[in-house]
Amino acid sequence: MSPRSDDAQAAAGCFAGTMKNRVIAAALLAASALSACGESDQEKAQAKVCDARADIQGQVDTLKGLPASPDSVAKATTSLRAIGARLNDIADAQPDLDRDRRQEVEAAVKTFGDQVRTAAGAAVSSGATGNAAASIRTAADQLATSFRESFQPIDCS
Repeated sequence: MSPRSDDAQAAAGCFAGTMKNRVIAAALLAASALSACGESDQEKAQAKVCDARADIQGQVDTLKGLPASPDSVAKATTSLRAIGARLNDIADAQPDLDRDRRQEVEAAVKTFGDQVRTAAGAAVSSGATGNAAASIRTAADQLATSFRESFQPIDCS
């Protein structure tokens, strides 16, 4: 056998392995795309609710961790806006939930949403009165309690 034929066979073997890997990768990609297509609207809505719930929890944690400083008013306002946006995402998902889950989520959004509006008003007024640190701390504690009571019963496991 000539050196050239050995090189050609080796190259062909490498190409075959590479091609085989590409075929396997393409098959796996197609399978994962098809499995995502099989998700029902109800499952997608549940995932959206749970993702938003996790994000809201993170924003509440951010609020609780804010230092007692004048800069905290702007940070609190940003977190409260983010919470409001995620509550809207949950509201958008509600029609696709099953009846029992929809009622549970509607109640949580209403209760917690009312508390967020109260906290936002307190943050704005506290910035005007100069008592921001105490008001933000109180609002953050109230939001944490309200979040726990409102959203904890919603199963996202």
